[in-house]
Amino acid sequence: MERESLEDEARIKASLGEESARIVQAAEQELNVAAAQARRGLRHFAADLAIEQATKQMVLTPETDKALISEFIGGVAAGKGGQN
Repeated sequence: MERESLEDEARIKASLGEESARIVQAAEQELNVAAAQARRGLRHFAADLAIEQATKQMVLTPETDKALISEFIGGVAAGKGGQN
C-alpha cells in the first residue's frame, strides 16, 4: 500500500512537471505572437507617421506640377520610361 502511494505520488509529480512544461511553452508561444504583432503595428505606425510628415512638407504648386510632368514626359520620350 505504501509503495503504491509512493508510485502514485511519483506519477502525479511527473504529470505536474509535464503540464507545467506545456503551460510554459504555450505562454512563450503567445508572447512571441504578441511581440510579432506589436512589431508589425509599430512598423505600420512609423510608416503612417513618415507619410504624414512627408505630406506636410510637400508643396505642389501649379508650376511644380507642370515641371514634374514635363520632366516625366521628357524621360519617356528619351526612352527612360519615366525612371530616374
